[in-house]
Amino acid sequence: MVRSTTTLAMCTVLSMFFACSESPTTPTTFGSSNPTIVPQSNASLLNSNAPFKNWHQGFNLGTAGWFGAETMGPLGWCGEVEQRTGGVGPSAGPAYATVAQSGCNAFWTSIFGPDFRSGPWAPGPDFAGFSTVWPTGGFVVELDIYLDPTWTAAALDPGEFIFGPDGGFPVFSNTTVFTYAVSVRELASPADAFGSFRYFAVPVISDGGKLLIFGREVSEAGWYTFRHVIGNDGGRLTVDFELAERRGGTLFTIPVVTTLFGETVSDLSATDFGSAYIWFLSISPGLDLPIDEHHVRRGK
Repeated sequence: MVRSTTTLAMCTVLSMFFACSESPTTPTTFGSSNPTIVPQSNASLLNSNAPFKNWHQGFNLGTAGWFGAETMGPLGWCGEVEQRTGGVGPSAGPAYATVAQSGCNAFWTSIFGPDFRSGPWAPGPDFAGFSTVWPTGGFVVELDIYLDPTWTAAALDPGEFIFGPDGGFPVFSNTTVFTYAVSVRELASPADAFGSFRYFAVPVISDGGKLLIFGREVSEAGWYTFRHVIGNDGGRLTVDFELAERRGGTLFTIPVVTTLFGETVSDLSATDFGSAYIWFLSISPGLDLPIDEHHVRRGK
């Protein structure tokens, strides 16, 4: 397969922090020696049934497990995450959070330079989102995101991650309001380090006054659940993206057939992977994007 120059460049950038699927790099070790063990202060955020832990962050007690430029060192990243109680009503509970795009902390700025921009990432506290097994029945990753059809994409900065409407190969576009991604981790990767990941991106597009997700229009402002159902079909990995109204039914389901960098999902062995983290690759400059109810749980 011949990949575009843009794709190769983006993969080179990503591989410095997250190993690209085509050519995994040697992981950089940091954090706990066992990411499924969390500090006592965060223990209530997790289901204690080992070895696959159900992770839930409702942002009612803070933003534990989410990291942006405010966190120093390699665990931090770019962007901003902040607990909120005013503005839009939370999707559940008394509080929610907002995420925004910004430059990186000093560690990553020294690598990518001052012009690089991205949103925060969420591996869970002490890498609680990194499972060490493939759970029977697969697993589900959910995040509630507030959407408003009146949003438009702002002008882009040179260093931003922007992805096309199919969630596939990277392209630069002035229509992307934000790009949300879920990742899975190769279980052969060290449990306490960054190894080899695969990404499934969901670009949210502003087009002619419409807000589109995979070509489907979101016509009403409110909370929506972004759900990835990650399963096993005869030993092959399956990924389905679902968009649901927060207090209603599923609006649509679409199978994800390729990873962010073009691998065919069904070519991957399901039991080689486990849960990893979510990441806002890009958020339109100036947008404080409301999020709530982050779940990682076993499938049925």
